[in-house]
Amino acid sequence: MCKQQEIDALTQFTESLPRDSYLRPWLEDVLPQVRADIRNDFPVAPSLTITRHDCQELVKHTRIQCHAETSKAIEDAKKRRAEADQYYGDVVTRAKERLRTVSRELERLV
Repeated sequence: MCKQQEIDALTQFTESLPRDSYLRPWLEDVLPQVRADIRNDFPVAPSLTITRHDCQELVKHTRIQCHAETSKAIEDAKKRRAEADQYYGDVVTRAKERLRTVSRELERLV
């Protein structure tokens, strides 16, 4: 079957359907694109079912990626918090040591 025969067969089938059918309005809507795809050797656009499935997969993978990135960010934040707490503790310890030193020096002078 050649391209034109396929187009003619699809057109005839579409026109053979009752106007109040569920399928005819949809076929009439997509027929121009299907004709163009056949003429241009492009595959017919994927069905809604395939498109929905692909979208669901994309959302699923995006959620997995987001979860991984969020988990990594949380772990990073915990690590930075621990480092900040350690730094703060070191500063406080050094300040206390310095105060003790200064206090001893003052006691010696008084």
